[in-house]
Amino acid sequence: GALMDTPPKPLLKALQEALGAGVEGDFSVCIGPEGDFTPSELAGILEFAVPVSLGSRILRAETAAIFSLAVMASILERE
Repeated sequence: GALMDTPPKPLLKALQEALGAGVEGDFSVCIGPEGDFTPSELAGILEFAVPVSLGSRILRAETAAIFSLAVMASILERE
């Protein structure tokens, strides 16, 4: 079967849901390389991470990191 059977939720929604469910601890972001993660890399990441989407746009790795941190800061700094 496929490693991910359903499309990942948008980062903002996934973070809001996690915080609403009382999830505590550190949050990390794994940004895939150009061409995406290999199946074995993805399988390893899915052992400890929840996949999220940054939307339909394709971002460079540097831009994806900044975008992700901006979204996370906008939610986490409200707490």
